[in-house]
Amino acid sequence: MPRDTFFFIGCVIAAVAVFMLFRYQRNRPPAGSSLPTRRRQSGPAAWFDFGSYGREVGMSLFAFAFLLLQFSWQSAIILAAVILLHEYGHLLAYQLTGRKGNRMMLVPFFGGIAVAGAPHKNEFERAFCALAGPGICAPLTALAFAAWYWTDDAALSSWAWRAFYFSSILNLFNLLPIYPLDGAHAAESLLRSFAPNRVRTGMIALAAAGLFAVAAMGYYQAFIIFAIFAFLSMSGMRDGVRLPRLGGHDAVLVLVGYGVLVAVHAMGAYLYFNPPVFF
Repeated sequence: MPRDTFFFIGCVIAAVAVFMLFRYQRNRPPAGSSLPTRRRQSGPAAWFDFGSYGREVGMSLFAFAFLLLQFSWQSAIILAAVILLHEYGHLLAYQLTGRKGNRMMLVPFFGGIAVAGAPHKNEFERAFCALAGPGICAPLTALAFAAWYWTDDAALSSWAWRAFYFSSILNLFNLLPIYPLDGAHAAESLLRSFAPNRVRTGMIALAAAGLFAVAAMGYYQAFIIFAIFAFLSMSGMRDGVRLPRLGGHDAVLVLVGYGVLVAVHAMGAYLYFNPPVFF
């Protein structure tokens, strides 16, 4: 079987598996309900316990091995680092909003995932946590481009250019309003807050626009995978209010934050495909 075909089939399988995990997360009991949880130790050792995180470490190493099959070792390292930084942005947001027991890892064929230890308490919290992934990578996109532009060292320039590409493209894709991408979570928070009776219709329209953008850029395999996500997500989505809504000021913050992140990463993608000419 050709390597590209094997990779594509793996992406589809991983996409369905991750979708099921996200659907489970969305249907969890609301915050505040009492569920039995494993006691975790406190103190410095609580920052990382291999016994507790062995599954995440093992899955991440397995995913990294597949990155090595698809890319050069330099690109695989940088891509894994960008994905982990992105997921750490979500993890940090979960911690800042008071969640415990959060997890993150690389996922074979898919990229990465961060799972909160408890459901969101309101729509602003959900949008904030969703945008934290692309947000923490925005400085990386800018700094990587600056390092490539100003350095005279060929090796550093090569590493910076790879980091610039992966950070801008990966995070721009994640801002598309297609589940389970980050842009879809922010968009649904806005719709459930201000148009709760049009959530499903609005998300279908936004997903269609996102899929058109993906196809227009020539990423046809991504188009198929995202289309599967969109179909599965829309089949179970219902209108109505699920969490306390966004206020007016909160909505402005979400919209401005989303717009700034799209501008930063889209400019990065544009500069990658249209690099400035040195004189």
